[in-house]
Amino acid sequence: MALIGHAERMLEISSRSGPGPADLAGLAEREAGSYDVVLLDDVLATPLDPAVVVRQAVDLLRPDGRLVVSVPNIGHGSVRLAVLQGGASPAQLAGFHSRRGLIRLLEDCDLVAEELSGSLADPLGDPWGAADSVGVVVDPDRLPPHVVEWVRDQEDAFVYRFHVRARRRADPSETSVSAMASAVSLDAVRLHDRFTEERIRDERDALRRRDHVLGLQVKTTTAQLRAEKAVERANALRQRTAALRERLANKDRRIAELEHEVAALKHEVVVASAGWAGLARSAARRLRRR
Repeated sequence: MALIGHAERMLEISSRSGPGPADLAGLAEREAGSYDVVLLDDVLATPLDPAVVVRQAVDLLRPDGRLVVSVPNIGHGSVRLAVLQGGASPAQLAGFHSRRGLIRLLEDCDLVAEELSGSLADPLGDPWGAADSVGVVVDPDRLPPHVVEWVRDQEDAFVYRFHVRARRRADPSETSVSAMASAVSLDAVRLHDRFTEERIRDERDALRRRDHVLGLQVKTTTAQLRAEKAVERANALRQRTAALRERLANKDRRIAELEHEVAALKHEVVVASAGWAGLARSAARRLRRR
């Protein structure tokens, strides 16, 4: 944080440089309003209430001063895995904070976080080295399959330490920043190990199974569409057949009518022929009498 380097008067209190609870208790004895910056480096895990420590540090700031807090992240992947394995006790994690918990702590002390950044490390990258040791131990060989990659996907799983710069709240409506800045990307610190390889294999297998299922779904959908079209064609043929049958029935009825008419005409012809024959015989008899 650039502001620290330009501060005229800065007070740094760090558990990693040797101070203990007595140094924190001495905060109240220092001159109030005399520092541009007060840095609390990993000192919130104390017998004192963290809010008490923060308020005492704020009292030492000038009106436009800044409080800088650096704490380990309780949501870092190594902590999650260590808790899962029983390798981290509540006492060891007393000074750890989540991002939301740290911001809430500062806001409860009437501060506004104006800059938030994090130090990144892979959950299995041993972030708690000799200079930053908190006693969190993870045994990768005892981890269940897929757990490491699942932990790596969780929020803030790569942030092993938060750094926050805060100032006094000037307006009740002011809110703290929530976005976090980092000097490196997650891809730069994420390890590619056997857990990653196992996840890649599983994802490939899942993709193959998905592609197989999608292929079956496509084939099923295609078959259904073809069946629907066949049904449509069959229905169309049934309709045409019904229409043709209706036309044939109409023609049969017409033929029957015509046959009836022909039979009636034949009968009339027979009757007429018989009548003409009788007239002819009568005429012949008359001629013979003469």
